[in-house]
Amino acid sequence: MARNADIQYIQHVYTSGTAARKLAHKKAVRKSPLPHFEPKNLEPDQKITISIDPLSVCAIAFAIILVVVMVVSLMQFSAAYQENVALQKYVFELRNTKAQLESVYRSSFDLAKVEAQASALGMIPAEEAQILQISGAIPAEAAEPTTWETIRLFFRELFAEVR
Repeated sequence: MARNADIQYIQHVYTSGTAARKLAHKKAVRKSPLPHFEPKNLEPDQKITISIDPLSVCAIAFAIILVVVMVVSLMQFSAAYQENVALQKYVFELRNTKAQLESVYRSSFDLAKVEAQASALGMIPAEEAQILQISGAIPAEAAEPTTWETIRLFFRELFAEVR
């Protein structure tokens, strides 16, 4: 059990399992200071060598190429979208022109004139035409024998008496 000094009571009543222990504070760990490097004083004739990772250079070049490809693709997409809009306008204009021409064509018919020309060419009204009606009957197709009937017929002919 815990010592009485470590137990805190809530409303001066202790219930089993409600003990709260006081936590001891841990001392902060001191970090050692980072070493401080002083840049070397270079003489004017001295050369500096820098090592470069070839993989990172290739990755940077590849990223630049991808950015260029993306920009070109966006420009092509923009041009294609503008062409699509222009073609949609053209199709809309063609449909309007078609509808106007169709209405002009249909309204230009003079049925009396058409009937006069047809009668001049020898056409007669449908009521005066001679009608010839021929009737006939199509015979029903003979039913094909079932598989069982075909087998029975085969054995009957196989064992038939020869005369």
